[in-house]
Amino acid sequence: MCWLKIKSYIRKVKNRVDILIYKLLIKGIIRNKRKDQQIYEIHFNRHLQMIYAYDSDDSVVAEYPCRDDFFSGYNKAGVPREALPNGIYYDISAYIINGASGPSFGNFYIETGDKRHRDIHGGGNSDTIANPYADYQGWWPTNGCLRMQNKDGVALSAMIIDCKNRVVLTVY
Repeated sequence: MCWLKIKSYIRKVKNRVDILIYKLLIKGIIRNKRKDQQIYEIHFNRHLQMIYAYDSDDSVVAEYPCRDDFFSGYNKAGVPREALPNGIYYDISAYIINGASGPSFGNFYIETGDKRHRDIHGGGNSDTIANPYADYQGWWPTNGCLRMQNKDGVALSAMIIDCKNRVVLTVY
């Protein structure tokens, strides 16, 4: 089989798997939520604006709202702003920062390994959000990162830290 045929076949299989995952999420076929299990993977579903934590049995153990809204315009380097791209991110590191990095980042920070530093955090603009450190601070666009509510992000960060940051993030 030539390389182009193999690449085409892989692309078709990947698309079928993505569609199957999407259909399962839409239908609400999500297995038992067990809070005591360690997570293995995190998925951000852009269409549903939700982030899901999976254990090694591919069961959803936690799910949280998450937004990818961003301000249009250009970054300091003159490059157009964009949300964290679809893909698989292997270099995930989570931190519970409790406001140490300022109101824009809130109480937690999850590094994705994206070369443009589009990560996951809470908080928001302190000029428009009454308390960017509140458990549920509201939603405010970012410069390309994903934003979660502080309480949810701290819980997800704790799960990632419990796994010694050995978690994979898939964005689709």
